[in-house]
Amino acid sequence: MQSKHFLSAALLPFVLVSCGTQEVTAPLPEIRTETARVGHLSDDYRIITTVEGMRMTDLSFKASGRVVSVLVDVGDRVRAGDTIALLGSEEAKASVAGLGESLHAMDTSVASVHTAAESLRNTIDPVNQLYIGRIALAKDDEHRAGINVEIAQSDYALARELERFGVGIASGALALSDESVDQARKNLALARTNYEAGLRVLSGSTTLDSELVDQAQANLDRVRNELAHTESLIASEREAARKSGLSALASAYVVARDARDFIDTELGVTDTNALVDPARYRLLGSKDSTSKTRAEDAFRTFNQSYQTMLAWYEEHIDGRSDVDMETVRTGLRDGLKTLDLLRQALHSFSTVVEQSIAGTDFPQAFIDALKIETTSRLSSLETVILTDNGGGMKGALSAIEAVDAKESLVLGGLQDAVTLAENSLRTARTGLWVGTDDRIRSLAWLEANLAIAESLLRAAEDGRTVRTSEISGSVATLSANVQSKKRALDAAKVSLDSARRGVEIISSERDAKIAETRAGVANLESSAAGVRANRAQTATQYDLAVESVDSGTIVAPYDGIVTRRFVDEWVVISAGTPIVALADDSGRIARISVDPTIGEVLSLGDEISILRLGESETLSGTIALVAEHLDEKTHKIAIEIFVPDSVRIGETVSISIASPSGTNVSDSSTKIIIPTRAIIHRYGSPAVFIVDTEGFVHVRRINLIASDPVLSSVVGVDVDETVVVEGQDRLFDGQKVR
Repeated sequence: MQSKHFLSAALLPFVLVSCGTQEVTAPLPEIRTETARVGHLSDDYRIITTVEGMRMTDLSFKASGRVVSVLVDVGDRVRAGDTIALLGSEEAKASVAGLGESLHAMDTSVASVHTAAESLRNTIDPVNQLYIGRIALAKDDEHRAGINVEIAQSDYALARELERFGVGIASGALALSDESVDQARKNLALARTNYEAGLRVLSGSTTLDSELVDQAQANLDRVRNELAHTESLIASEREAARKSGLSALASAYVVARDARDFIDTELGVTDTNALVDPARYRLLGSKDSTSKTRAEDAFRTFNQSYQTMLAWYEEHIDGRSDVDMETVRTGLRDGLKTLDLLRQALHSFSTVVEQSIAGTDFPQAFIDALKIETTSRLSSLETVILTDNGGGMKGALSAIEAVDAKESLVLGGLQDAVTLAENSLRTARTGLWVGTDDRIRSLAWLEANLAIAESLLRAAEDGRTVRTSEISGSVATLSANVQSKKRALDAAKVSLDSARRGVEIISSERDAKIAETRAGVANLESSAAGVRANRAQTATQYDLAVESVDSGTIVAPYDGIVTRRFVDEWVVISAGTPIVALADDSGRIARISVDPTIGEVLSLGDEISILRLGESETLSGTIALVAEHLDEKTHKIAIEIFVPDSVRIGETVSISIASPSGTNVSDSSTKIIIPTRAIIHRYGSPAVFIVDTEGFVHVRRINLIASDPVLSSVVGVDVDETVVVEGQDRLFDGQKVR
């Protein structure tokens, strides 16, 4: 093997003089080289391999994103549970916080709706009791109207009898006799009985008993207390809904502002954010130029709405503590329209990114980062909006409308109940059932009947012959009385029909009111069920967000040593991309594959010679596994060997196996041979420095086939190429040595 010396010390320094300044060049490093040749090592079967841990694991993230921190390096020892690397997860953490608040708001909403439903359900019995009292009063009116009809029928019959008796006397058709006197006395007794009975009923002396009054008072007190409690509860819910709406508006403003700046920075639509990188702008959306035009139009539409939203927000909400509910409602409704336009703008920009072509000034990694950023902002936007009855702006608006509906339904029902209770108590206390005019008119008729009956009895008792001229006035009065009694009877029948209808109407009204209340309870319970369904959906989103945060952290699954590091920080990676390789530090093992003729003579527990590269000391290992079958691809037998703990995980060693008798190994070991001391390790792999014809050195990775302390058989170096065997520690890739 040819050996050469490059002695930079022999090259005298030279001086360059320029403008009076002297510059002295540094001496070139001293190295020693040899030339690669064809040959073989020995008759022993040698295999170069890397020592591994008992377990070897490539650790990766479960999610895509930008690697913000890799906390370990090759050779570091870690404990199970130690943090290995972190993925950017600010958006996911914000999403977890927002969704957590949404879950809390929905739990509060469900509890509030349940309370409202229970309050409304509790009004059913008081309302029913109130109507029971009203129905009892109406039935009492019906009963009294029936009595009035009976009195009117009796009065009408008496009036007709008095008229017949008086006309008979006046015309002479009825002779005055003892019989006529008895008849007159009977008529008078009947008139007096009707008068006394009517006087009791029509005077208003009949009232409800004290028990009904007490019951009416208790019902009134109960519904008044329920009304006051519900008014306080709804006022509290209204204030909570107002604050929730203000919070949702503030979050929406921040998300809209940041997303606006993000899109405009890339598209450069406004003068403020005009793009200053024409080369990158030319590649943005270059596969379909119309996608960029559509995205710019979508941004302008959103931006116009955003500017209006911002001006309104600063005028009516920002910095104010007295914002009323109607202002919050208006802000939420208009804000949702603006956010919907933002959603369209983000989707349009996402299409532009998908249609982009990578270039020197616009690398694929940056395009991937834009995709991730756009997806993240869409996710944040959906969190701010969310669904009806859930969190975000829609949830806040639904909460306000739910309070309005509850106030209209529950308070309206309770206020009606209070009115009914007040009327019932008033009626129970007075007990009146007829008007003053009707009472006076009815008593006048009864008094007239009594007076006529008394006059006819006096005439009969006197036994006088009554002339027509003397009785004609009384006869006219009797006839008029008959007509009055007939009208009174008709009116009493109408009143009876009206009282009966009143009972039916009040009963129907009670049934309708109770049915309406029960329907309100059902609607509230249905609303609660809807909130619970949306809560389940939001809980799923929350779990996914938490998992996203968790998936943005790699922790060590066991104690071990980091053997490889695959990526640098701030690189955008996809889910499953290896970040580091971890080896179990509980033991060391070397894995090799051998020809079947070699594998046949090996058994579990056999000792194997192990040589660390660059050292002459031979170590002893033990065979831990001999595969029973050939590998289908390599047609070799897999062997695993326990390695002493003094050998580092990741260290390259040479496994030496005595060749079986009669085995020709020269074919397999006749390879390119270089000095073992020429081998260095770069990036976790064996390599050498190659000296080119111009005198520059270059690092080249190689594969080790076999090795001993002096020579190594390699793949990756050609015959007659020059390799550096001394001085490698002072060289760097691309350095000139001659």
